Amino acid sequence: MDYNKVFISGEIVREPEIFSTLNNRLILKFNLQVKDKKHFNFFNAILYGELAEKFKKNLKKGDKVFIEGKLRYTKYTTKVGAVKSKIEIIVENMHIIEKGGKINDNKSTAITTASD
Repeated sequence: MDYNKVFISGEIVREPEIFSTLNNRLILKFNLQVKDKKHFNFFNAILYGELAEKFKKNLKKGDKVFIEGKLRYTKYTTKVGAVKSKIEIIVENMHIIEKGGKINDNKSTAITTASD
């Protein structure tokens, strides 16, 4: 049996982007920086539906977050014909971490959503 689950924490490095699908489902995307000893890793994180709605107003660049989610691999072709791939984190649960490591319960959620 396969298992796709990830727990990760890091800092949001760009202002989150908000989108809406044709059927008005909200999507919130942001870039997460995770320091691993001497290296920095960057991940794209995506929130859908109720979870995106919950965080659209209070999530910003510089926030530290703790994420529970799953990985999604996507392969695509650019306008110039180059084949690219990316791995994204589909967020299922997230908490904003305040300075000092305290989780802010007013800005946290326990909503679990299905992804596209």
